[in-house]
Amino acid sequence: MARKAGNCCERRVVERENCDRVNSLTNAFCPLRPFIKSCRASVGILAKMGKRILESPGGIFAKARGVNALFPISYVTFLFFIRLKKNINKIIYVFDKMIDKVGKKKFNYSYNKKNQVVLKRYCGIINVQDITNSWDFAINTQLFPKTIKRFILDYRSAQLDFNRESHLQIASYYQERLFFFRKSRIAILVTDPTLTAITVLFGTLDNDYQSKPFSTEKAALKWVMLK
Repeated sequence: MARKAGNCCERRVVERENCDRVNSLTNAFCPLRPFIKSCRASVGILAKMGKRILESPGGIFAKARGVNALFPISYVTFLFFIRLKKNINKIIYVFDKMIDKVGKKKFNYSYNKKNQVVLKRYCGIINVQDITNSWDFAINTQLFPKTIKRFILDYRSAQLDFNRESHLQIASYYQERLFFFRKSRIAILVTDPTLTAITVLFGTLDNDYQSKPFSTEKAALKWVMLK
């Protein structure tokens, strides 16, 4: 029995260490994605200009006769941007795969385009920082349209590592980001009585958005669709 309890504690420690790594990686990489995308947009414009020049009669002639035959600086510059855009696309692809792999360890988003509903599932041991980090991830990477106002948060596979003030901290986070949560309906899926009580306390602090606990996904979806 003692051995079993020891193994459980060891698993919790390892899981906590992995969660800390996930949080650190998410905080480090999320702000970079918009910057990389803006660079790709700028390079894309230059690459298109370069492609037009290279496909023009003068460009074909220059390529056939060698770089020194005609406008060498333009030729080399735009050829560079065309290749750079391809490399940036590869970087973004690898970056998105890495972020997706990191993020899915503790939370996972799915977006129902037809119903305009975002389902967010949590798993493992979750604290306040995990919740705020997961929202920062979605907001900073523009994971779904800003117009979405229907959310279902599924905590049924999660263990909440909360204290007496955790619901206040989460409510404060929501209120500081009303530009994102304003007029939203937030259904919270919970089955544990203690978590249900915490959710009710959180609901008393709603400000320009609505939240409500549910035990089934069907009931939660029905409620958010009322908006």
